[in-house]
Amino acid sequence: MNELYNKLKKYSINDAIKIEETDRQFIALKNLFENIENKEIYLSLIISNAIICYQLSWKWEDYWEEFSSYFSNIYIKNNNLLDELWNFIKQSKNNKRFIDIKIKRLEKLKPFLEIFIWNEEKFYNDMEKLRDSLAKTMKQKKDAKTIVFAVKMFSYWARNIYNKINYFPVNINVPVDSRLIALFEKYKWDYDNIDKFYFDLSKKLDIPELHLDALLWVNYNELIKQTMNLKNYINEIKDFPKAWINFKDMSPILEESKALEFVINSFEIQNMWITKIVWLDARWFIFGSILAYKMKIPFIMLRKVWKLPWKCESISYDLEYWSNTFEIQKNAIKSWDKVAIVDDLLATWWSAKAAIDLVEKLGWIIESVNFVIELRFLNWREKFSDKKIVSLVKY
Repeated sequence: MNELYNKLKKYSINDAIKIEETDRQFIALKNLFENIENKEIYLSLIISNAIICYQLSWKWEDYWEEFSSYFSNIYIKNNNLLDELWNFIKQSKNNKRFIDIKIKRLEKLKPFLEIFIWNEEKFYNDMEKLRDSLAKTMKQKKDAKTIVFAVKMFSYWARNIYNKINYFPVNINVPVDSRLIALFEKYKWDYDNIDKFYFDLSKKLDIPELHLDALLWVNYNELIKQTMNLKNYINEIKDFPKAWINFKDMSPILEESKALEFVINSFEIQNMWITKIVWLDARWFIFGSILAYKMKIPFIMLRKVWKLPWKCESISYDLEYWSNTFEIQKNAIKSWDKVAIVDDLLATWWSAKAAIDLVEKLGWIIESVNFVIELRFLNWREKFSDKKIVSLVKY
């Protein structure tokens, strides 16, 4: 923990607040407050939306910007708030999953809102009470992500409405996600309890956990950065499988657990928000399955023709002397899924381009295109200029 502390000790709680106020979600709420006609329901609207802000079909920032734009252009009566929110999520582009369940959550929230609207400033002065009341109403744990997130979003704009900044209570813990787990695994030293790790770090920095989260977020890539020369675990085989080809054999990565862990962790860091992995046929499916298991998301196979049963969507692409066809099962991905396409090697662009075209043909969202190895001298990266390209080793 001391190593992470030393990297963050230059920051104060005021630095964290400044970072929070550059967050796209904060800016979206600022724009909403400036434009909404009935400001009496503003904080109730934020709390209600936060309660259904999970399992989104796109990024949180995009959803809150969509939310801000929608409610900036309509008038909401005090007794009509939840009806308007229902109408919004039914047509939302960024919150399309589990709509029926989310509507039931809003129904459950009604008794709380009747109390909340008359006690907003009291709740701002006692955010622990706000958390506890929300958790009791929703019948969730106090540290549930949606409960804590609702408190956080409420605080973002209560501090402006009441023209004062109340710090988050030290007893409200930041919900653990894959990002915090990755940092814990890197810096835990002799800690075996992740909650105690972040509680002690927060206490030592004198920054409440919910404010500390902003510092961890903006510094995440630098904090999690790992170094390993993967070329030490890749054999170059000359004239294989034919003359003039230097084959890049990645088998040694599988033989060394630290190298394999580096590959999996590196892909995970670059793809924190995906919901499914699409891995190209076929020899390195093993990487994809390990990554999917670690991220707790589905692994989808994109295979050559006649390899998959059931109903498939296909795409053909031409190579220099022959053609190939890729197939994917039609039921594998839903329209709201955010996918990472992964292949072992970017040496020719045809197969990756075909995979991109097939995924986009079916209306799915491509977050990134990933390769273990990239042969930079072939300049294929330019073919994917509109995509986020991730490669771990470059030759």
